[in-house]
Amino acid sequence: MNGKKLLLYLLLLAFLSSMAAAIPVLKDGLPSDLPSNATVNISEYVQEVQTYPAQPGRYAIERTHPETVKIGSELTISLKVTNMGESRPDVKVYEDLRPGLDYQNPYEIGYHEYEALKIPYYVWSLTLNPASSQTITYRAIPKNVGMIAFPSAIVTDDAGNRAESAATYLKVLCVPNAVCDPGENTFYCPEDCPSGGADDLCDGMQDNRTDPDCQAGYDPDAGPEPTTSAPTTTKASLSSPLCILAAGIALLILLQRRG
Repeated sequence: MNGKKLLLYLLLLAFLSSMAAAIPVLKDGLPSDLPSNATVNISEYVQEVQTYPAQPGRYAIERTHPETVKIGSELTISLKVTNMGESRPDVKVYEDLRPGLDYQNPYEIGYHEYEALKIPYYVWSLTLNPASSQTITYRAIPKNVGMIAFPSAIVTDDAGNRAESAATYLKVLCVPNAVCDPGENTFYCPEDCPSGGADDLCDGMQDNRTDPDCQAGYDPDAGPEPTTSAPTTTKASLSSPLCILAAGIALLILLQRRG
């Protein structure tokens, strides 16, 4: 190809490119009004997402609730989430649901899965203003007497910032009815189950009553654990079965030697 033909070829390509409609295409497909003779440049629109680096100590979370509650009584539990930064982040708050409580709020529930074990938890999505706090509340009713342990509640964001609350404990007491019912004991129902009584619990209290639930030596009212004397050995009688058997064996050995 000589120089004139090459120049004409390049001019023709430039003319055709200027006459064609170049339309960018996004990831969701081609426009419906796209001309049939249009030249399409395939490209991808990428939106830059602003991210924030992890900042230790950026958040704080605190759980509050009564120390004690009566069985069957509703209680309110609060989670105070604090943003100590200067931005306005989106965060998630997680709170494990505990056995022995009947939860009253229809919040979103997720599950931790450990092989065959599934542990439910509440999850909330919040947007925190700079240097501010938000409080989440939920209600629950205890179903059994005893101690309920709450593990740490967690707040986290997409940048990896994370904070945990302290673990807390709730003591569930009985409603007295003058009867020490099954499942009640002197720790959680002292009105119905006085110390030293039969309540399936060795309380170890010094109350001038011997606790029938304690083994020897565990109730101070029963005195020290009795000592066990060393076993005495007695000489075997000549008429005992062991002596008769030994004599028979010795006689057989003697007869064999003589034979």
